[in-house]
Amino acid sequence: MSNRDNENNVHQEPEDSDDVITLGSVVKDISKSNPDFATLSPDSQENIVNGISSVVRRVYIRKYSGPLPHPEVLEGYENVVPGSAQQIINNMIKESEHRRKMEEKALDNAALFTKSGQKKGFILAVLGILSGLAIIYFTAQIENSAASITGVLSGTLISGSSLATIILRFIDVGQRKNNEQYESDKDDE
Repeated sequence: MSNRDNENNVHQEPEDSDDVITLGSVVKDISKSNPDFATLSPDSQENIVNGISSVVRRVYIRKYSGPLPHPEVLEGYENVVPGSAQQIINNMIKESEHRRKMEEKALDNAALFTKSGQKKGFILAVLGILSGLAIIYFTAQIENSAASITGVLSGTLISGSSLATIILRFIDVGQRKNNEQYESDKDDE
């Protein structure tokens, strides 16, 4: 049994006497809308009304939605199997606790995954910067100026792209926080 969207339709007889359809009220309604009906014999009128009432039936539905069955349904279970209502309630409580634990685990795992990714990304960016600086340092010592210039440009490109990645990541995170704060403030209004 799902505890989220448990919907029960409970059929219930009307409590208000205005909602009860009587033979007399049907005859009056038919007579108002069709004057020829009043000219029929009472037996004919009764046969027509009985035929209509066997086809037309007023149904009362009360809809209930919640984590547990409607109290009247629980009472019915309890009448059939004593103790079953309490068992249903206990089961719903256990299921809710389990769902909360699973959601908490999922959030913890997502946070751990994010932190791990950040650490690995930072290490790769630092390695990129250091590799670029090493290329610049070692190629700058080459006496061939064309090779030296190419090495310096390559090292600068590698270091610069690694550094740019880190900077852009921080800018992106800052913008997301600002957007979330803006949306939060907007929702509060």
